[in-house]
Amino acid sequence: MEGVSNAGIVRWLNNSGILSPCYYRYQKGILIDQRFAQPKPWKVETVKNILRSQVYLGHMVQGRRRSEFYAGIPDRLLPKSEWTIVENTHEAIISQADFDAVQSICDLKQKEYHANLGKYDHLGKSENILKGLVYCGDCGRPMVRYKQVVKGKKVSYHYMCPNYAAMLERSGCAYKFLREDILLDALSQLIGKEIEQAVDTVRLARHLSAGKEGQITARAAELRRLNLDLERAENRKKTVMQDFLAGELSRDEYEQLKICCTGEAERLKNRILALREEQHCQSETLTGDNPWLKTFGGLQLPDRLTKELAHGLIQRITIYENDRIEVIFKYRDEREQLLTAINKEVVA
Repeated sequence: MEGVSNAGIVRWLNNSGILSPCYYRYQKGILIDQRFAQPKPWKVETVKNILRSQVYLGHMVQGRRRSEFYAGIPDRLLPKSEWTIVENTHEAIISQADFDAVQSICDLKQKEYHANLGKYDHLGKSENILKGLVYCGDCGRPMVRYKQVVKGKKVSYHYMCPNYAAMLERSGCAYKFLREDILLDALSQLIGKEIEQAVDTVRLARHLSAGKEGQITARAAELRRLNLDLERAENRKKTVMQDFLAGELSRDEYEQLKICCTGEAERLKNRILALREEQHCQSETLTGDNPWLKTFGGLQLPDRLTKELAHGLIQRITIYENDRIEVIFKYRDEREQLLTAINKEVVA
């Protein structure tokens, strides 16, 4: 009632070292799930729920959510008119007058929020095309896109860490407030370099795989022969065991033959594994069917980054202190396998 915002309350709670509800209940033994064993910061949504809760008036509130999974209906929040409220079931910690005053403030803030929605749309707005891709390099949480209006004349978007916003220095996160246009420019350049490398690699992969049909046939024939040899080696192991059990071999003879048969079988297995890896390299990695090549090699340098392109190419974007950006593209394992295979072919 002193005009402090929900975010301001959250910062005060965190900076004052007051335990968040779940961690407090874990400390008291009310919750035993190990997910709550470590301190968690207060969140704005938690404060909002507390300010609206009639539990602190001494009332029991039930039936706020309903689950009907058996009917294919997901868990959902019910309207307040359907809640079951039993008054005066326990001691209140706030007066009705104070509670009503808080509700009036919350209602007023909510009306102001909705009234301001779209207020600056005439300055231009844009879709959050990187939603779900940008993460804080310190806490690992998804970063939020923050809209900033300067003097009612200019709109800009920034990415910030919600953990830092709630706890500031106590969050353990460095300050980050990266402009979206800078991030999009950096991503466009990185995607362009990835496409250029893929295009160059397509040509090299095709050149190296050309005329390999004879090698592919020879590997397939050798693989069939090795599998037959392995089957014979395994059968010999069984025969040796049968001869020993029948008393036709002494224990020393049995142990020596067993070692020989086992060693031969392991040698054959290793060779078969190596040949299969070579086959995979030749047929799937060192070809245009490699997922990385198919994805990046068939693209043109984009004029601008779109939501579809970003989510189709990027796995994760991590933001560190001083606006350092780390981008992990999709199919990076396939990319490394391909480049390693090419290096081996070139050296050979």
